[in-house]
Amino acid sequence: MEYLISFVKALGMFAVGLTAFRIMGSQAVGRLTDFDLVVAIAIGALIAKPLSDPDLNPWISVDAILALVIAQIVFSWLSLKSLVFERIIAKKAYQGG
Repeated sequence: MEYLISFVKALGMFAVGLTAFRIMGSQAVGRLTDFDLVVAIAIGALIAKPLSDPDLNPWISVDAILALVIAQIVFSWLSLKSLVFERIIAKKAYQGG
């Protein structure tokens, strides 16, 4: 039964992560801003936490992922509206050739 619960949790957290990235309109890693990359890494950590800690309620991670998605959308909108904000946020994470 414990294995079945872990399996279902993994599928559920995968669906949450996939949905979060679809809502944010994720791009190729080379085109991510620093902020987008940090959000992606944080979401990955939040997905893993309830899978590695059976006592943690997965809804806590879902709530935190939702907060990050909202923050990413707000910051993206602000960077479209403010040149100063865009310069702070929109620096590309990978600038290699």
